[in-house]
Amino acid sequence: AKIEEVDKDNGQTEVETPVTKYEMHKGENGVNYIDRVPMGETVEAMLASLDTEYTDVTIKDKNGNNVTTGNLGTGMKVHLNFVNKPDVDVVEYEIVIWGDLTGDGEMSSEDFVNWRRNDLAEDAILTGAELKAADYNHDGILSSADNVEMRRADLL
Repeated sequence: AKIEEVDKDNGQTEVETPVTKYEMHKGENGVNYIDRVPMGETVEAMLASLDTEYTDVTIKDKNGNNVTTGNLGTGMKVHLNFVNKPDVDVVEYEIVIWGDLTGDGEMSSEDFVNWRRNDLAEDAILTGAELKAADYNHDGILSSADNVEMRRADLL
């Protein structure tokens, strides 16, 4: 898979991204996302999947600290450094785990509470990766159907 990235001189260049089970794409406002990350996926599994001879990979928590073990959570950031492309800046992706609105890597009652608070608020409480994680049926619209699908999945 290829993704177009901006090089340091503000020109365009294409770089190879690792072939993974995750979906990596550019989002709005220049934010990149990785989704289709299974609930319970570990940092070690993602590092093994993305780290190749062509990339150096680091994963950071919401506070910017490097993480090497444990479960992934929505809002964590993956930094890809393409070692064979020194003219390309490090590319950052935010992790999205559908149903995980709190960033703990699981779907719990707290996620449902956050979804409901966002639904009732005049201004959105959820933003970025959390908002994408709340769109559980992946139709691009946050609606009660997402909450129903989340509850169904939680019961299974």
